[in-house]
Amino acid sequence: MKRKIIAVIAGILIFGWAYWLVPYSPIPDTVNIMEMRVYQLDRGEYADDFTERVDTDTVRELLTHIRARRIPSLRLEGIQEDSFVVEVKYWDKTMCINLGEPGGPDYVYDGILRPTLWMHKVSGGEELLTLLADSYYNKGEG
Repeated sequence: MKRKIIAVIAGILIFGWAYWLVPYSPIPDTVNIMEMRVYQLDRGEYADDFTERVDTDTVRELLTHIRARRIPSLRLEGIQEDSFVVEVKYWDKTMCINLGEPGGPDYVYDGILRPTLWMHKVSGGEELLTLLADSYYNKGEG
């Protein structure tokens, strides 16, 4: 009987850890994106809304390629001061994807401009970062 109880407890612990270690997609499809805004941050504050200068259809598609880990890195540095934020209303939840320098820490968090308890490190945003940087620094010009 003790072995069965220990086996059940071990299974629960292993499944629980597996849940936290498996990457997930914060925005799995484009259909349920209700609203989206794109910002450039300057010293951690919203500095420029350039949603109108970016190809929002491409941004929506690239958002589905981003993966997140539920356990943030041990060196949780927070939001990069000079970076881009895509604020997405997905279903009834507002999420922000923060993308900065290539190789830097990128995060998904709730719609508040500050680190929160469920701030998760993301990967797969390189193409989106390139698109945002090109759109922002070229000011939407060919």
